[in-house]
Amino acid sequence: MTRSSKKVIDSLRSSNKLNLIFTNIGNLGKPSMKVLEACFNFAFDDKLKTLLIPDSLCPIIKWLPDIDESNQLKVSEMILKGCTTNYICKQSSCEEEIIKIVCETLTSFEYLNEGCIQNLIKLIEELAKISIKPAELKGILSLLKEESKFPYTKQLLQTFTVVSLQNLNGGNTSCGQYFDIQKSYDGIIVPDIRNWIMSGSYGFIFHVFLRLNPLGEETGDSDTVKTTKRRMLFNLKTATDTGFEGFIQDNGNIVVAAVTKKEYLTSSVSAKTIFDGRWHFVTIALSPPKRPFSYSQINIYVDFIQKISTTLKMQGLNEPFTFCTIASAYQHHQRYQDHSPHSDRIARGSSQESSPQQFRGILPNILERTLSTHVSNYFTLPMRNTTSFDPNVKNFPIGMQDNVFGEPVCLRGQICSVLLAEPTTNMRTIFEAGTNFASLFSQDNDVIDLTSRFVFCYSAGSCTNNICTDLVPGGKYIGSVSARHFKIVKIQDTLNSVGGVQAILPILHNISKSSDFSLTSDVNEDDLLAAAQKTPSVEEFSDWEVLTTSSYTEWKMIQQPVAKTDTLAMIGVMLKKIPPSSFDVNALMGTHLLIESIQNQKPSANMKLLENLYLEIVFNFAIWSKMQFQIVLGHVQYISTMIKGDRKYFRKKFGVQYFLDVLRMYYGSPENINFEDSKTIRATIFAIIKYYIQKDVNIKEVSSIVAFMASVKYEHVLIELLEVLTYHMKSKSCKDDLILLMHEPQTANLFYNYFIDKVHTFELQEANIRFIETLLSSTRVQGKYKQILRLMEEESFYPGFFSYLIPLNLSESVLLRIYDQLLSSEIDYTGLMFLVYQVYQCDIPIKLEVAKKLLQVTFLKPTAPQSIAKRVGWQESVARLLIKKPIVDKLDVERGKAL
Repeated sequence: MTRSSKKVIDSLRSSNKLNLIFTNIGNLGKPSMKVLEACFNFAFDDKLKTLLIPDSLCPIIKWLPDIDESNQLKVSEMILKGCTTNYICKQSSCEEEIIKIVCETLTSFEYLNEGCIQNLIKLIEELAKISIKPAELKGILSLLKEESKFPYTKQLLQTFTVVSLQNLNGGNTSCGQYFDIQKSYDGIIVPDIRNWIMSGSYGFIFHVFLRLNPLGEETGDSDTVKTTKRRMLFNLKTATDTGFEGFIQDNGNIVVAAVTKKEYLTSSVSAKTIFDGRWHFVTIALSPPKRPFSYSQINIYVDFIQKISTTLKMQGLNEPFTFCTIASAYQHHQRYQDHSPHSDRIARGSSQESSPQQFRGILPNILERTLSTHVSNYFTLPMRNTTSFDPNVKNFPIGMQDNVFGEPVCLRGQICSVLLAEPTTNMRTIFEAGTNFASLFSQDNDVIDLTSRFVFCYSAGSCTNNICTDLVPGGKYIGSVSARHFKIVKIQDTLNSVGGVQAILPILHNISKSSDFSLTSDVNEDDLLAAAQKTPSVEEFSDWEVLTTSSYTEWKMIQQPVAKTDTLAMIGVMLKKIPPSSFDVNALMGTHLLIESIQNQKPSANMKLLENLYLEIVFNFAIWSKMQFQIVLGHVQYISTMIKGDRKYFRKKFGVQYFLDVLRMYYGSPENINFEDSKTIRATIFAIIKYYIQKDVNIKEVSSIVAFMASVKYEHVLIELLEVLTYHMKSKSCKDDLILLMHEPQTANLFYNYFIDKVHTFELQEANIRFIETLLSSTRVQGKYKQILRLMEEESFYPGFFSYLIPLNLSESVLLRIYDQLLSSEIDYTGLMFLVYQVYQCDIPIKLEVAKKLLQVTFLKPTAPQSIAKRVGWQESVARLLIKKPIVDKLDVERGKAL
């Protein structure tokens, strides 16, 4: 009876008969497998793949704990199949709150086997992707509580994550309310379209937000036969049965047809992606001829991208339209032959009498059958002489459209919103409205220009009692709809109703207390490093962090509480407590996704929320310093990319000083990673600092670098920074300002302290002298500004500097580099002779090299001999080069020790 009569189904569901049936079945004791299968077949039609009575599945789910474990798996698989076979079954199950029943059943997990629980969790996932109500979300959160002791928390949390990602991946391609158009009589009719009057020829812009059933997804329409069909988008006809219609073929072609008294002209474009099961925008624009002897223009857009633009060779249509349907298979001539609810509604709603009855003769039917035997498909039809010169336009004899394209059927999909506008309307205005069609007609909308004229606009959210309110100001064209109306609740709205993001914090708290919690499978170190450095894809996100990064971050209702409370600070504190092994690549990608979801809303982004996110999590290296090397490296590289995208913003709060402090506090000598890994991280942070000073530099940042050099105790960090600065100053990208500021007093000249302090190694001294040498050899600074760095002032000159070095303890390369500086353009002969005096304790090769350079300068500089001769004690300085080894009196040494 339920298969053949919809009235029987409505009667069972409207009264208490259904509950009475299943109550009595339950009173008979533990149901057998045959009884369960019969109950399931009572609810689900396997032939039509349709869920006839979704209410019937609720008692079956409740019976699961009482069923034998051997049958639980099979029954749960049947329920999963019945609820998730296709989109229609899913939306019917969501309407009956199946998720709530499943959560209640899972509280008795001790009586369910593992396979049954896994199937029920999978059922929650599939249905929650469509819609989830507050009571259902509370049921999931209650299972995730520590008190519930639910053993499959990890799997349930992964399900929660996948649902969040589904909403994020959908972005703007999701709809809150829609019409489900599946039956042959479903669709929207506009009775008063005849009142639409245009000056000149008629044209239009038809814009719809829809989802089509995938080709493999069967519908519940019993008269459906697997033949070629026209899935109708719209139908606009005049009293003489001429006009336009748009439809979609099963091969993915979107076809726009112009119907004249003799011809059926079509223009089509392939759009196979429209059957991917997602929401799409389809826009068809027909512009009438603007001058005599010109042609109409057809443009088809899919998701705001133009797919085709063709010229239609036909006269402009000057008759007003008298018939308009949307997504309906109802045809113009059926108004006079059928007595369907549609015809009655049109008769009542129209302000004008119907035209006389029209009948088809016998000859056209004979001719149609004769021609159809010679015409197999669209492309084998012969072209007529009157066809357009545009190769994208084909024409057929009138009446042949059903044979070529198939009989018209309803859309077999869902419609969220639809509008019809005159051809002068600005397309950009329509596209920028996105899914919110009603925003076009809001009072504060100043985008619509004077040329924009809308005929009607319908939205599923403004439908009451099968009547669609026209959202266009004035509301002249009321629509009559015959289709099921569905309202889905996205997870972002549901989460907001149960406490917002704060409701997820206890989950994170439980994870932070667990030492072995991980939501991803084990991976080796190489795979982890590769994944951390590559661009994340949506399929890879499966961690808890995605819970806070799903698309509900785009909603201001949730953003405001997060920004005003300490939610992010609490998350940051808990992240510090989480074991590093629990925070893997997926959590890292989730964090980055959270950042991007807010950043992408600029300039209207919630800047306070974004700043708190940066401060408490993104740039909080108290968290990241404890993570694994691959995680830290991936995050620092992401920060580098983010800074390069908005350098001026990040420089104010997270500039050179900030990253130097990060190096000093966390990466001087970290304990959780080895030396080579820490060196790699420091190199990445130094690259950020280099990027800052490469674009712009000031004295404050230079002072920060000098202070960092003076305060850091780790020589390897100092050497790395000196090498970075040296390499940068040699490059062409270095700003002149940096070199000039380094020659200021109390900046680079302070680096001579590395030679005086005896604790520093030769490696640091060599890196330091290379840095100083790079500054002094630069041609961007005049010689007079280099005197400070050369220590040529009266207060501090080389002899004074060398006096702190006694006994001389410098490497060979450092001594020779200092000697070369003394022999530069302005020779300091006093310092030169002092250095010659002090090298007597060095090895013979060094003394030989110093002697050669001294001899060379006396030949190259004519005044050098006289200048050297004027220095007091120059003879002794030169003579000491001949000392091979100083003779030390042991008695003098003992006296020195006694003193």
